[in-house]
Amino acid sequence: MELVKVGEKTYYIKNPTNIGVYKINDTDVYIIDSGNDKDAGKKILKIIEAEV
Repeated sequence: MELVKVGEKTYYIKNPTNIGVYKINDTDVYIIDSGNDKDAGKKILKIIEAEV
């Protein structure tokens, strides 16, 4: 999984079903379509904490 920046506050995580990420501020983001993998949430959080 890889975080890709596509706008000032907009990202997506490359996945079989891409996951949208919108940065609200320095500590909060919206996740759009987190996928159906039971471990997806943990993976998403790890990626976002490392890069956003």
